[in-house]
Amino acid sequence: LAQVVPSGGTISGQSSVVQLDAWNWEDAAYKADEGIHLNWPRMYVYKGGNSEPEDVQRNKIQKNLNDIQLYFDEAKAYSLTAAATTSSNLGASSKLTVDQNLKFEAMRGLFTGEKTLYVHCDYVKEIISAVALADKFGFRLVIVGGTDSYRVTDLLKSKNVSVILGRTHSLPPREDDDVDLPYKLPSILANAGITYTVSTDGSWQGRNIAFNAGTSAGYGVSKEDALMSITLNAAKILGISATTGSLEEGKDATLIISNG
Repeated sequence: LAQVVPSGGTISGQSSVVQLDAWNWEDAAYKADEGIHLNWPRMYVYKGGNSEPEDVQRNKIQKNLNDIQLYFDEAKAYSLTAAATTSSNLGASSKLTVDQNLKFEAMRGLFTGEKTLYVHCDYVKEIISAVALADKFGFRLVIVGGTDSYRVTDLLKSKNVSVILGRTHSLPPREDDDVDLPYKLPSILANAGITYTVSTDGSWQGRNIAFNAGTSAGYGVSKEDALMSITLNAAKILGISATTGSLEEGKDATLIISNG
């Protein structure tokens, strides 16, 4: 199983969970259009070199944040209007109509709780801002990347925010970070009671996901929890744990038994 995720832009689009053994997209679709992906703008100011003046950078950051806020405000207004047009409480004489906007139409599931907002960001200011946005609109939020998630575990736990970590086989983001920070980040999140999974980007990296999860077993996570981080935890985050992710009667068998 894999989550097919769009890329590029600020709001990339929708993702779907697919099974990778199918003849057509209908057979492949395991959970279609289950989330919206937002690439949060970087919120740090570069200094030195050929970087722009700091006030110019801060103004650009604020404009990006304002644009995101405005977009979600408009999407909410559209969702409420669209819902009102189909409400059974409207009388037959009502003239309330709404022109369909495909971009906002795709966002409606966020406001009804049918879709998850996946925010791609790494640093602490970005994570805090993303949590505030999701909290304002009542979205189910998942942080993708979350390099700095260990700095805000209390916030993530209190808001029930899950984290999709990237590769643990990587370097820490700052020169003064512990060199093994990426290896022990899963343990920090697990100890804080935060649901997380380990992910890899791109199809060819899929072969390495077990090794990335396995490394965490050497840095504070039990082998069982390391396995769960790429099975049941992933299924919970993607909203498919009722049918897959663990070995239970009645669930789909997404496993291979081999000999030799």
